[in-house]
Amino acid sequence: VRRVTPAGDIVWTAAVEETARGIHGTPALANETVYVGAYDGALYAFDLATGERFWRRSLGDAIGSSPGYHDGVVHIAVEYYEPSGAMFGVDAVTGEVVWDDRRPTDHPHSTAAIDPAAGRLVVGANDGHLYAWTYPDLSFAWSFETGDAIKGPVAIHDGSAFFGSWDRRVYRVDLADGRHEWAAETDGRVMSGPAVEAATDTVYVGSHDSRCYALDAASGAVRWTFDTGGRITGCPTVAGDHVLVGSYDRSCYALDKRTGDRVWAVDGVGDVTSTPVVVDGAVYFADRAAESFLDGGDGRAGGVYKIGAA
Repeated sequence: VRRVTPAGDIVWTAAVEETARGIHGTPALANETVYVGAYDGALYAFDLATGERFWRRSLGDAIGSSPGYHDGVVHIAVEYYEPSGAMFGVDAVTGEVVWDDRRPTDHPHSTAAIDPAAGRLVVGANDGHLYAWTYPDLSFAWSFETGDAIKGPVAIHDGSAFFGSWDRRVYRVDLADGRHEWAAETDGRVMSGPAVEAATDTVYVGSHDSRCYALDAASGAVRWTFDTGGRITGCPTVAGDHVLVGSYDRSCYALDKRTGDRVWAVDGVGDVTSTPVVVDGAVYFADRAAESFLDGGDGRAGGVYKIGAA
């Protein structure tokens, strides 16, 4: 895990325990602490200022999901070899387990979403189900079945959960009872997590078919699509008048959020698999190391990039 300044200087580097597959998820920041899971099956807490490890809590055989924080508890999906899985709630200060449920199966990678107003916590799993618990008491509420794995993050808006499935669909499901509200078809698996903009009632999401979709949040109707030329696995980001999205065509795009027209693209980098982040008018994203590098060859390593005004 690295903390990097806006100028690109590394403030600190903190290591998890030895694991061949490293860290898959995105860290969560709360209480001046960095929370992240790793493929050694443990959840970690590091000091945001110094990178010092506060605690390590072993939860399972692997963690490929990202943690979510709310009200003093870190919630995260965990994998076991069988394959099976679980959801855990961990005290953010002490690292002690305060809740777990072994219902999700087949290696859950999805990042959970919490909606206190709707009283629900939801997460997807590779078994194709979206699981829901009441919140904050965390009693099991319902599950919703899709035709394939749910690997991406879940978004919540207007009392509903929005998420993609490897059955090539994007779903809207009622948080109260798990009722199917709509499903929008794509031409590829959907690993990307949706970005929902309340102001325009629009859902933006990517697909393995290389397209970024803008969907009507109420009906699921397609408003526009943009073909990037490579599959999209990261989540789009809405910033001002633009939708930012990375692609396996080695580009990060800015699209007009109302029309889907390309405004600009940064080319010539690696496969852009991360979610773009906007801070003080600059766009930050990460790309993926070349397969030859991952296999020990002489290919290029992954990087972190900053795009400024030009």
